[in-house]
Amino acid sequence: MNKNIYCTLDTETVGGATNPTGMYNLGCTIHDKDGNIFATTSLLIMEHFEEIRNDDYAKKNFPIYEERLRTGEMSAVATEAEAVSIIRNLCRFYGVKYVMAY
Repeated sequence: MNKNIYCTLDTETVGGATNPTGMYNLGCTIHDKDGNIFATTSLLIMEHFEEIRNDDYAKKNFPIYEERLRTGEMSAVATEAEAVSIIRNLCRFYGVKYVMAY
């Protein structure tokens, strides 16, 4: 594949942007510059499950995460390291040249 492939990340953290203590949601889209999407993933990181339930921002969205898990739109992983490994493997598989954050 000769075209540039990108990975756009989005994450949610316990404690928010001002006092992050851990990442509880990591998602990405693998795409080209024309907007063609090759892969997407959204991962709920269970090592922070109790913190998610008590975090001001996260707890309002917790029913959304439960629904997305139920419908298969999101997957649960045990640790942040596992989530990063999944994203890294997707990037390798699709030959991602650039990683950016949303």
